[in-house]
Amino acid sequence: GSFRGVARDANIIRVQVFSKFTSSYWCGGYAPCVMSYGSDQVRGLEYVYSLRNSFDIAAVNMSLGGGYYSSACDSGSPAIASIINRLTNAGIAVVIASGNSGMNGYISHPACISSAVAVGSSTKADGLSSFSNHSPLIDLLAPGEAITAGVPSQSYRRMSGTSMAAPHVAGAFALLRSFDPNASVSQLQTALACSGEPIERSGVSRNRIDMRSAYQFLKEDMKGCTKAEDASSPDWLPRHGWF
Repeated sequence: GSFRGVARDANIIRVQVFSKFTSSYWCGGYAPCVMSYGSDQVRGLEYVYSLRNSFDIAAVNMSLGGGYYSSACDSGSPAIASIINRLTNAGIAVVIASGNSGMNGYISHPACISSAVAVGSSTKADGLSSFSNHSPLIDLLAPGEAITAGVPSQSYRRMSGTSMAAPHVAGAFALLRSFDPNASVSQLQTALACSGEPIERSGVSRNRIDMRSAYQFLKEDMKGCTKAEDASSPDWLPRHGWF
């Protein structure tokens, strides 16, 4: 059979940033394992930036990360912060998984870069996934449980994690960009953040993306919304609130 994603007509540029690690220490006792050097992530993003005039690139997806941060981490990672800023200014959203440690108040690196689009995972019942890191640094939520994903050997497997949620958001940027090719990353992100289904945990509410509402937001040329941090006074637009 065949599977269709959020932006089914989009093309994908694959960029390899992972390496085989053989150290039991770095692999948490389960060597060998596959991990990613920060320097390779920077090189990968710089490669995408070099293609910006050759291809119409809407978003980068980074289903990776590590560590935990309670505030923006730009100052500690100037190289990756710089290239993410340049990509964003060039109209390319850098979408990054927030991590799967189930922490409140923290997300992983490099999702903690201030200009990145940090993504958490929602359940099929529009709750927050128990494994999903959640904090005010989160920008958007997307489905991340039991997602059919491609794996080596040209097959598929159901997988869960913020790494499954982030590609939904990257696809959402691509789909919205097809409607409004001149929109900035900020405008597209605002459309996604000001629509959809609000989900709260530990007093922090973020929206699960909803493409119909986000499309309508752009179509109506809406400029923004006030997003409450405290779920006790929510003023987020409800799912399908346009219809």
